[in-house]
Amino acid sequence: MNHLPIFYFPFITMSIKRGRHPGFLIPAPGYNSNDGKYIRDLAYYYPYKEYADFTLGLDLMEKTGWKSNFTTNYTKRYYYNGRLSASYQKNINSAGTSFDWALRGNHHHDLPERTSLDVALDFVSNKRIYESSDIIDESLAQWLTSSVSYRKPIGNTYLNAGAVYNQDLINDTANLNLPTMSWSLPTRPVYELLGGSASAWYSNLSYYYNVRLDHTGNIRSSDPSLMDYIWQNTMDPADSTRYLVEHHAGIKQVLGLSNSYNYRGWLNLRQSVDYSEVWFDRDRDGDKWVRGNDYSASVNGSFNLYGMKYYDQGRISAIRHTINPTVGLSYVPDFEDNKDFYNFGGISLRQSGKQANLSFGLNQKWQFKLGRGTSERKLNDLLSLNSRVSANLYKDDKPWGNISHSLAFRPGTFNLGTIKNNDYKLEGINLGYNSQLTLTQNTYQMQLTDPAIESQYFSQTINISGNAPYKEYFPPAKNRTFQAFGQQQNVDDTQPAELSNNWNIGISHDLFAPKSLLNPRTQNMRLNASLKLTQNYSLTYSNYYNLKTKELISQGIRLTRDLHCWKLDISFSKRNEYWDYRILFFNTQFPDALRFQTRDSKRY
Repeated sequence: MNHLPIFYFPFITMSIKRGRHPGFLIPAPGYNSNDGKYIRDLAYYYPYKEYADFTLGLDLMEKTGWKSNFTTNYTKRYYYNGRLSASYQKNINSAGTSFDWALRGNHHHDLPERTSLDVALDFVSNKRIYESSDIIDESLAQWLTSSVSYRKPIGNTYLNAGAVYNQDLINDTANLNLPTMSWSLPTRPVYELLGGSASAWYSNLSYYYNVRLDHTGNIRSSDPSLMDYIWQNTMDPADSTRYLVEHHAGIKQVLGLSNSYNYRGWLNLRQSVDYSEVWFDRDRDGDKWVRGNDYSASVNGSFNLYGMKYYDQGRISAIRHTINPTVGLSYVPDFEDNKDFYNFGGISLRQSGKQANLSFGLNQKWQFKLGRGTSERKLNDLLSLNSRVSANLYKDDKPWGNISHSLAFRPGTFNLGTIKNNDYKLEGINLGYNSQLTLTQNTYQMQLTDPAIESQYFSQTINISGNAPYKEYFPPAKNRTFQAFGQQQNVDDTQPAELSNNWNIGISHDLFAPKSLLNPRTQNMRLNASLKLTQNYSLTYSNYYNLKTKELISQGIRLTRDLHCWKLDISFSKRNEYWDYRILFFNTQFPDALRFQTRDSKRY
């Protein structure tokens, strides 16, 4: 301080030259109980012209082995861009030594005539490679997805083709769609096909068409071959009714017609019919390339009712109540013979018996207007209630289904002003709240004394924020050694100064109850809080708590300290059986070049 050495610290001098140029990156040495001493990011960076760059790196761990990394980013404006990363590691643990790899990348290519190609890769040899990842989504990942998609415009529609591969890291299984292809003709007026005009009597009649080709594969084998991924079906030797590898293929096309119009300006009516046809590679009887179909018809109607109430006095100046009744009737013939066909991917047919479904719905919402004149405020959809019930008219025994309800309360955010006394002052306090309740009623058990409520799910979120006062208890005095000659210091820098900044607390709560909300089956609460303790200290905290089992699922705390052009960041997190802490000290001007970090994690 003032050219007087206070302590010595080991350092390495590296170039911080601006711009893209070849060179070694700043390594990150450290220690934790799991890896022992380590050096991460021993890496060399090489840029290639203006199109790409390459990074080759190595992590060395005293106890757990090593890990090599390769990353490249590339782009050519108006043509393509992408990123590819690969890693290979030697992992040493109590179970022995293993070698694992990971490959991740994405590529976007713009082709002529507004055609595009997108590729996303995400493969690993084993989940072990992500167990020590700093990224929570990676360390907790269960599924990895890779895909290829091709999109080409055809007139005012698009042809989509591609493939998807999903890998289950927990159960060591996979499923794929290879290939999948679809083409859809969006809803268009029929008069365009017939050469008519919008004034024709059939102007409200519209049609749509789509076709889809899909091949799916489910791989449950522990050691699949290449043919298992492509087409081969393999039975489980221990269970003749179960496939270890199962593939299906099919082509489905759907044609629909609909007629929509408004009767006398208030009643909305819509009639529609649809027809589906599917070709399957096989059915459950073993027949090859079989054909199936289904069709249905429906009619729907709805209208709106409005009610207004005005108030001359009080905070509420007006209330608007909107009621939207709906009714629908759909008919589906008997398609139980379609149970001989498989349903997979986007290929399916109706397999139920004859149905005539009559449905009723009632949507209600209340809108409030608060204040008057310049202080007027609207609360749109403050309260909404939606109810549904349907019946199968062909069903003799208990044709009516359960009644479902959804109630939402969304008052939004309110400014509560300022709270103060002689010792403290809280300014700009804002309170926000919203909640939702869904439930069903058993139609045949409802009584006057028992509403037969079932399957209740309730969720609510409350958020409060504002400006909290604090004291700058230890302000540094000006360094008079470097004070300009003749300049006078008129302010007493040692005097505490009252400052303010934002604080925020958010609480989310949800529960599920088969019968009574007072006896829930599951109940959880999440808390997120942030607070600026002083001018330079900030604190954040979050947790996830199971109220039913009284178990803390996860929590995290983070403390940051601004040190002028440096910053200290200390964090601790716990999730399931893992805990992790990290101490990071970096220069805010050169956060990658001047950076010191130590961390540790452990399973207990």
